[in-house]
Amino acid sequence: MNMKQRFQAVVFDLDGTLLDTIGDISDSMNTVLKARGFPLHSESEFKMYIGDGIEEFAERSIPAEMRSEVLIRELVREMRAIYRERWQCNTKPYPGVPELLDWLTVQEIKLAVLSNKPHDFTNEMIRALLSRWKFNPVMGACPEIPRKPDPAGAFKLLERVGLQGDNVLYLGDSENDMLTANASGMHAVGVSWGFRSEACLQEAGAEWVIGHPCDLKDIIQSGTKNSFKAADC
Repeated sequence: MNMKQRFQAVVFDLDGTLLDTIGDISDSMNTVLKARGFPLHSESEFKMYIGDGIEEFAERSIPAEMRSEVLIRELVREMRAIYRERWQCNTKPYPGVPELLDWLTVQEIKLAVLSNKPHDFTNEMIRALLSRWKFNPVMGACPEIPRKPDPAGAFKLLERVGLQGDNVLYLGDSENDMLTANASGMHAVGVSWGFRSEACLQEAGAEWVIGHPCDLKDIIQSGTKNSFKAADC
């Protein structure tokens, strides 16, 4: 690694950033909703419900007048059981992600993951689909650390990688990711291929918004704000 290189680590969100998970998530939740007679939703609608954890996802998926703590707990339990059986049906890395991870590895830039998906499941998905690359640490949601946008997990991650936030890029597709990055001193990079629009990411404080994974190379190499176009890995 070039010792003068400003950015020495990249922290990734998981769903909507590294992995395209929306198809399996949508199918699983719609299976739960259909069995209970609730209206079904499109992938576009589900994209707006994701990002704050499975409890909030389940709550947003049912009509407001039907919501109760008991019902939400039941939906969460059913969703988890179905999703665990089918999460690998369609889930895969986004186009360009493997090439970006290869390039970052060659540059000796550290890789890490910070997700609101349950910690054990986050690890399982990375082992199954992203085992070629070394992510350290991998941090999913767990009881002792508040979920994003609370920056507690981000501060803990920075401590483990031994870097200040100013030397770290945080890639994410949601408002929570941008808020978390800014609150912890990391540089917020929004990705427009995920679950939120470019406008949402900018409003939440994205320093950059990129449209293809390999656009990140331009940020690392130049550090200047720009309007990035899809890069050739």
